Amino acid sequence: MKLQIRSQLDHVEPGGVLDDCGPSSAAAASSWVLKGDINALAGIQAKERAVGYKDKQGVSDNGSSLWELIKTCKELGANARYPRDWEDCVESAKKGAALIINVQAAKNYPKQALSAWHKRYIGRHAGATYGQMAAAAWCEDHGWQFADPTFSGKGKEKFAVSVTEKELKAIASSKGDAPFKRCIIVKK
Repeated sequence: MKLQIRSQLDHVEPGGVLDDCGPSSAAAASSWVLKGDINALAGIQAKERAVGYKDKQGVSDNGSSLWELIKTCKELGANARYPRDWEDCVESAKKGAALIINVQAAKNYPKQALSAWHKRYIGRHAGATYGQMAAAAWCEDHGWQFADPTFSGKGKEKFAVSVTEKELKAIASSKGDAPFKRCIIVKK
């Protein structure tokens, strides 16, 4: 099974504000574990219900904490929790769970994990990084898959990209601390 992108790009706000990576990633992770089709908008609406905060359009005000995404996943019908360590993330994913990871995009991203949007962004802001939530999952047929919600969710960017476990761990370490400290495990 391939992890499908739930793109935040469909929800760009006035002024080019892009602040829905958390609920978009919660939608991708919850869709994976529930074997459903939860779109990014449903994730955004679930976060509003779960945390009681309505995103102001045109203002960069909808950054998500992992705790808020645990609540969002529950609102979407899944369960989420903090991991004990990186091995807990790996073992859970190999049993069908998905991960939501708080990253410093695109630090430590392998080339294939850079979306067309991100490539354009770097063209205008050389060397810039930014806080981002993303999803990941593992399956026997495709191995590790990484879904950054700046992928369009269409055409060649419809599905997550393949990464190695070493690459995923490096991405999860991009904020400078232990990789599991920036993750939650999403289960059925």
